[in-house]
Amino acid sequence: MRVVSGEPLRDPIRWPSIPEAFRHRVRSSGARPALLWKQHGYFYALSWQDYGALVEETAAGWVNAGLQPQERVALLSRNRFEWLVNDLAILTAGGVTVPIHPPLSPSQIAFQIEHSEARFVVVAGRDEANRLAEAIGRLSQPSLEAVIAIDQSAAETLASRNLARVLSWQALRLRGRRRLAHLAGSLRSRVDGLTPESLATILYTSGTTGEPKGVMLTHGNFLFNALATLQILPHPTDGLQLNWLPYSHVFARLADHYQPMLAGTTVAISGGLPELLDDIAATQPTHLTAVPRFYEKIWAELAALPAEQRRLRARQLMGDRFLWAISGGAALPREIAEGLSNAGILLLQGYGLTESSPVISVNTPEQNRFGSSGRPIPGIDVAIADDGEVLTRGPHVMAGYWRNEAATREAIVDGWLHTGDLGELDADGYLTITGRKKELIVLSTGKNVAPVAVEGALLTDPLIEQVAVVGDGRPYLAALIVPNFAELRQRLGAADNVLPEELVRRPEARELVGRVVEQRCAELASWERIKRFALLSRPFSIAADELTPTLKLRRNVIEQRYAGTIEELYG
Repeated sequence: MRVVSGEPLRDPIRWPSIPEAFRHRVRSSGARPALLWKQHGYFYALSWQDYGALVEETAAGWVNAGLQPQERVALLSRNRFEWLVNDLAILTAGGVTVPIHPPLSPSQIAFQIEHSEARFVVVAGRDEANRLAEAIGRLSQPSLEAVIAIDQSAAETLASRNLARVLSWQALRLRGRRRLAHLAGSLRSRVDGLTPESLATILYTSGTTGEPKGVMLTHGNFLFNALATLQILPHPTDGLQLNWLPYSHVFARLADHYQPMLAGTTVAISGGLPELLDDIAATQPTHLTAVPRFYEKIWAELAALPAEQRRLRARQLMGDRFLWAISGGAALPREIAEGLSNAGILLLQGYGLTESSPVISVNTPEQNRFGSSGRPIPGIDVAIADDGEVLTRGPHVMAGYWRNEAATREAIVDGWLHTGDLGELDADGYLTITGRKKELIVLSTGKNVAPVAVEGALLTDPLIEQVAVVGDGRPYLAALIVPNFAELRQRLGAADNVLPEELVRRPEARELVGRVVEQRCAELASWERIKRFALLSRPFSIAADELTPTLKLRRNVIEQRYAGTIEELYG
């Protein structure tokens, strides 16, 4: 087994915990802007000094509310500066954050709250509060003590349901401010008690069986990964980083939160993908991180122009200060990376996963090899197993899966994290991902989907006999569906002698199956829902090599055989 090591980590990690690193940044940067946050269409600045004061007040508020060291607090909120304040405040109070992606269904939210045994939930606005209210109603063994509402609309929504004790974030923070002097010793003690091995967060990621697993990442995991990546990809001293990826995912958590904190870089929080180009024009960032879907959209516009006009248009889109962009979360087509870089948008692909906190390898402006995911970051090892699986070891590897020792033992063997991805290392140590060993679809948006879970939801209806979900590297999920032809005939009132080929061509058959797909996907997250599907006139079979002897789908065979049909679903 060939092992490739990243260069040595030049500087030792100076702080045992994220709160200590944050306090150092506040002292060092003082009045310089830390955050630009958007409200009513305008960006407002928050200095490091004021940022630090908000975190300390909120941390005292959490201690006053009864949060104990290593207790879990769920964060159910879209990106906003209050998310960042509460994350750092909870860590300062010695707690553990459990970020929950807001678009998740109420049943998924309930699972993560219950499985993590969260004692508190921070909720942002009315939409998140409505989802949370439904989720609370589904908790079988509630450990939840109170909900902290950021917006008044969220507090009112939850108070009207009378499902949990509700406290506003403003009230929690103000109580903390009043008692800050009294609680300062307790906060100091809690921060002093944190070590690199202390648990910082539990992040839930989709498993191949559809059962989410809670990835445990420590203070040391994040600090090491942030410092290692900054060593080879330093932020400009006067840099401004634009964030739009969700902080509830590990990619933005590290790249748009902890890395800028260590580097002293200002972060502007975008209003979201529809506003992203306007926000770039307003803030003039020097760099950003995104998933391939964003770069696909940029390239689609540039590719339609004559080659000599692309550089000018790229500069108009990204601004005069723009230096480089990172792509992660999913595979990036080589032609897009080359095309954008030739147009003046230096695009650097990286690779990682939640379990590695997350970066494993990344290209840099000085060492950028298109089609690859770059070389291992400093201080870690990467290897390719005999079966082609990418393995990694080092201080970036998770502490394990929360309440799932069996899955932890399977994922980490002799110190090596088994990524489930297939890859190759070239002679210069550049890593190229060639496929996926585990059954997990990664959309071009960066969202992970366990196809078995989606297929299982559809197969609960007797109208659907077989289904193969596709979408790896695509913007949305699609499906190849084999209906139960007897059931379809019965529901359509068709004669028994109507052939399957004719049945699947009938518009009323598509409408019927479409309603079933919509109903069965209703409990899934938005990105887990089937957007388009094709009806097949014959079942998958062992004889055609589409099924294993145990009747599992041979996905590569099916996708090759129906490549034309799949392309039509994404036309």
